[in-house]
Amino acid sequence: MPCPDTVYKKQHMNDHNNHPMEPLLLKVQDTITSIATDPHDIAALDNDFSEYQGSLRTLLSPYAVSYEKCFGKPIKTFTITIPIDYKNTDSIDRYMAQEKKKGAFINSNFCDKKFARASYKPIPGKEYGVEIIPTLTSVESRVCLGFLKSKEAVLTSGQGLVAVLELARKRFPSEIAVVSYDIPKSKVDKEEVDHLCKINGASWVARATIIDSRLRFGLHSYDTNLEKGACLLAFFEK
Repeated sequence: MPCPDTVYKKQHMNDHNNHPMEPLLLKVQDTITSIATDPHDIAALDNDFSEYQGSLRTLLSPYAVSYEKCFGKPIKTFTITIPIDYKNTDSIDRYMAQEKKKGAFINSNFCDKKFARASYKPIPGKEYGVEIIPTLTSVESRVCLGFLKSKEAVLTSGQGLVAVLELARKRFPSEIAVVSYDIPKSKVDKEEVDHLCKINGASWVARATIIDSRLRFGLHSYDTNLEKGACLLAFFEK
C-alpha cells in the first residue's frame, strides 16, 4: 500500500462550508499534493493559522506522513572526499564509458547533458557524509524529497550517484536499486529552472543497481512511487 494516501476526500471539507477561510482552504487543497508534509509541518502551519486551527488541521491531516513507517535506518553510512581535480562537467559520461567496457547496462539518457542543470554537484576537495536509506513501503517522490529535506540532506542528482560509485563502490549495496533525487524546480535569478532530467516532457531521476557484479544505470519516473526495498541516496555536507 502506498505511503501516504494522497487522494483528497471531499468529505473532509463538509464541516467547513461557508467558513470564512474556505477560499484559502480550497487553495491549500489544490496545492497540497505537491508539498511533502509531516506532523511537524502541520503544527507549524497551525501556528500561522491559529484562529482557524481546527479547519486547517482537518484539511491537512490526510497528508500527514509518518517517515518512520516509510523509511528504515541507513543500510550504509560512510564518508567520501571528492578529489580536488574532479570534473563535474563530464563525470557521468566519463564513468559510463568506463563501465560500458565492463558490461554495464546504461540507459542512453543517463548522461551529463540530461543532468546538466542539477541544483547541486559534489564540490571538488569537499568531504561528504553519505547514507543509503531503504524504503519500507511504496513511497511517492514528494515524500522522499520531504524526508531528505527533514534530514538536511544535499540533493546531488546523477552526479552524486556516479561520485559514490566511482569513489566508494565497495560500499554500494548489491541487488538493490539506489535513487538519487534532485529538486524538481527552483527559481534562479527570477527564472524558473527544472533540475530534473526531462524526456518528452516527463521528469526522471537517477537510478543505479548492481546485479551480478554489473552496474545498471537507469532512470526513475518522478511521477511513479519508489518501490518498497529501493533506497534513497543522501549526501551531507561536512
